[in-house]
Amino acid sequence: MDTSQILADLHDQRDRIDQAIAAVVALDATAVTPAKTAAKAASPSPGPKPTDAAKRVVSPEACQRMAEAQQKPVKEASKA
Repeated sequence: MDTSQILADLHDQRDRIDQAIAAVVALDATAVTPAKTAAKAASPSPGPKPTDAAKRVVSPEACQRMAEAQQKPVKEASKA
């Protein structure tokens, strides 16, 4: 193979690579990434917020533990 033929082949390959790069850049500029659309679809609007009364609900077991704790005598701190 002579150098002129090698250069012609290299120029042809370069032209094909340039076309492929241009096509990928064009696709990338107009494409919508699935991560962005999935994030929007996966994050629904928040539901109703609990009221203050609902936040303060204490289970009966917790009420019993608190009552027992209040009935125990308080230990005095030892002075060192």
